Amino acid sequence: MHTGIIVQCRMSSSRFPGKVLHKVHGKPMLQYTLERLTRCCGGMLVVSTSDRAEDEAVVRFCESLEIPCHTGPLENVALRFARTVDHFGFDSFVRICGDSPLMDFRLVDRAMTIFEAGGVRMVSNVIRRTFPKGQSVEMLDAQFFLNHVDRMVSTAEQEHVTPYCYTHLPPSDIASFESGGEWGDVQQSVDTVDDMNSFGSLIAAMRRPHWEYGYADILAMQGYSVHA
Repeated sequence: MHTGIIVQCRMSSSRFPGKVLHKVHGKPMLQYTLERLTRCCGGMLVVSTSDRAEDEAVVRFCESLEIPCHTGPLENVALRFARTVDHFGFDSFVRICGDSPLMDFRLVDRAMTIFEAGGVRMVSNVIRRTFPKGQSVEMLDAQFFLNHVDRMVSTAEQEHVTPYCYTHLPPSDIASFESGGEWGDVQQSVDTVDDMNSFGSLIAAMRRPHWEYGYADILAMQGYSVHA
């Protein structure tokens, strides 16, 4: 199975323009996400950004890291994903948001294990949100997605990529996994300047390579009581 780990990002964030390449301790935020995801047990890591001029900087940055990057429509992210999936010939793909520099690659591995066991066309950990924001993982059968992308016509379906899949796949075709805790309101993503500052503080406090810290380790650093 040829699986893509697709990181979606763009420079034109409304709340924090340019955040994806904003430097934290000398590295663009996107680099942290990519460094974490290169530790996944399988899959081809790629970036999907827009074909607008401002996102040429994202393309150039990916080239500097030798990470494949594909471009598509800014607003219709679902179509951008479809073109990325088709371009690389993926049989399945994992969707990761570029504002997740603390993404725990182990969760991606977990989703892949469930998906590859067979019997489902989608794996998600956000049907009921129990993981922190910034730890969202969705894995999809590529053929189903490509066959239906033209039917994703609402703004929400095009912008958020997967809503159509939740409502048009039979429940038996979707596997869900949860954290065992209630961390859905905890912020580990970066949406605002304050979030970026918090992310920078967490990175500064780490004494090992950042990718060695899973979501539970980061929860503990944030002051939450986490029980194994």
